[in-house]
Amino acid sequence: MRALLSIMALLSVFALCAQNVGVNVNGAAPAASALLDVSASGLPANGKRVMLIPRMTSAERSAIPTPATGLLVYDTTTSQFWFFNGTAWVAWLNERDAWKIGGNSGLTGGTHFIGCVNDDEIELRVNGEGSGILSAEVAAFGYHAHLATSGIAMSSVSMGYEALGNAIAGDPQHSNVAVGHQALLDLKIGSGHVAVGSEIMATNANGFLNSTTVVGHRALRNAPAGYGFTAVGHRALETFQGSNGVGVGAQALLSSVAVPDYSKVGVGYQAGLNGGNGVGRGAARGTYGYGFGSGACAASGSSGSCAFGYHALNNASVPQHSTAFGSGALGTGTSMVECTAVGAQCHADATGNGGTAMGFSALDAVTSGGGEKGLGAVAGPPAAKLKFSNRLG
Repeated sequence: MRALLSIMALLSVFALCAQNVGVNVNGAAPAASALLDVSASGLPANGKRVMLIPRMTSAERSAIPTPATGLLVYDTTTSQFWFFNGTAWVAWLNERDAWKIGGNSGLTGGTHFIGCVNDDEIELRVNGEGSGILSAEVAAFGYHAHLATSGIAMSSVSMGYEALGNAIAGDPQHSNVAVGHQALLDLKIGSGHVAVGSEIMATNANGFLNSTTVVGHRALRNAPAGYGFTAVGHRALETFQGSNGVGVGAQALLSSVAVPDYSKVGVGYQAGLNGGNGVGRGAARGTYGYGFGSGACAASGSSGSCAFGYHALNNASVPQHSTAFGSGALGTGTSMVECTAVGAQCHADATGNGGTAMGFSALDAVTSGGGEKGLGAVAGPPAAKLKFSNRLG
C-alpha cells in the first residue's frame, strides 16, 4: 500500500510538471528552458550520481532503425560518444583527440601525429587557396605550389609561391624538384629537373625533356625548349635557346644569338654571354667565340675565334676565325680576320687580316695592315702600318 501511494505521488509530480521535468532529491523546480533537468546538487559529495547514456557496440549502434537527428549513444567498441547528425553517425571527439589552435600538451611521440591513416592526400589552404600538399607522391609547401599539378606531376617536390604551379594535365611529368618563387612555374613536360631559385624555368613555352639542373634567380627563365641544361648563377642561361648548355656564374650564357644553339659552356660572370664558349669573367661574349681567361674573346662580334689568356682578343668587334694565346694578345684591335697571335701583348693593337705574331709584344706597334708576320720578342718595326711583311727577332 505504501509503495502504491509513493508511485501515485510521483506520477502526480510528473503530471504537474508535464512541460519540464526535474529529477533531484531536494524538490528544486526544473529550469524553465529544460524539458528534463537532472541535478545532483542535493546529493552528498561522496554520493554523487549522474545520468547514464545508453551503451552499445558499434554494430548495435549501426543497426538502430531510422535514428533521429541528435540521437546520442556511448559506443563501447570505440570508447566514444556518437551522435546522429541527420545523415550519418559522427564521433564526439574529446579534447585530447583534436589539434587545438593554441597547441596541445601531453603528447606521446610515435603515438600522436598530424596526418591520416589511409592513402588520402593532405592539403593545406590559405584564404581558401591551396598552399600545401602531402601525399605518397607529392610534397608541396607554398601558396599555389604544385596547384595545377596535383595528380599530374608525381614523385615531385615543390616549395615556394607557385613553384611547379601550372603544369598542363596529360603531359608526362615526374621526379621534379622546384624550390623558390615561381620555380618551374609553367613546366610542360619532363622529369628529373632540379630548380632552386626564384623564377627558374618560369616561362617554358614548349617544354623540356629530362634532367635539367638550374640554381639561381631567373636562371634559364625564358628558354623556350631544350634538354641537358645546367645553369648555376643569377640569370645564367636566362634566354638561351638550344640544348646541352652549361652556364656557371652570373649571366653566364645569358642568351644566344644563333637559334637554336647547342653544347655551349660558359663559366664565370657573363662568360658566353651571347652564346660563345667561355671560361673566365666576360670570356667569349660573342656568338661563336671560344675564350679561356678573363675577358678572352670578349667582343660581341667574335665569330669562330679562339682566345686563351687575360684580355686576349678582348676588344675586336670583328675578330673572325682568329686565334690569340697570351695576356693581351690581339687585345685591343678592332677588326681582325684570320689572325694568329701567340705571346703576351703580341699583335695587340692590330687591325687587319691574316697577321701572324709569335713572342712577347711581337708586332705590338702595328695598328693596321694585313698578312704581316713577326717572330720573337718585340719583333717588328714601330711602324703603325704594315702589310705582307716578315719580321724575325
